[in-house]
Amino acid sequence: MKLKLLITTIVLLVLGCTQENESFQKPAQLETELKVINDYVSVNSVESLTPLLQRMAGMSRKELNSWEAKNGFVSLQSILNKAVEEETKYFDKLEAIGEQNLKKEDIKPHAPYVLDNAKYFKFHEDGWFELNIANQDLAPLLNKDGIIVIEGQARKYTMHSLFVSEDGNTNALKELQETNT
Repeated sequence: MKLKLLITTIVLLVLGCTQENESFQKPAQLETELKVINDYVSVNSVESLTPLLQRMAGMSRKELNSWEAKNGFVSLQSILNKAVEEETKYFDKLEAIGEQNLKKEDIKPHAPYVLDNAKYFKFHEDGWFELNIANQDLAPLLNKDGIIVIEGQARKYTMHSLFVSEDGNTNALKELQETNT
């Protein structure tokens, strides 16, 4: 009985260390499959998107923030994460103060960070908000402007459109959006 318990404990420890080590290596693995150029991500193939997004989904916020800081990149996902965090703090603070102790003009519908970054969000009547892009799953790879380069094509994702520059010119995407909105 003690031997079985010892073996089970050893197996669990080895598996736990392996999983922790895999988690630690995730940011390094990303760098072989994508590049950060200026302020956007570039990937070599459409096929690599799903595995990249799956690995990024398995990263903790700390790992994602660390990877972004190391590469000088800010994703829409990290903007959303920060907004949710700030929104939670804001409403916890309001609750702690008590509505009766606040002036009506001091109560805002959202945290200051959310209001300052409103262009990145779509707001709903019930107070809920989401990123202002149709495909939320791409958020970890999209820069603040919703841009990514895939197979040399620059793509800009919005709530209602996808703009593509075949030659990879990210500046042309802004012109395309302006002429089509």
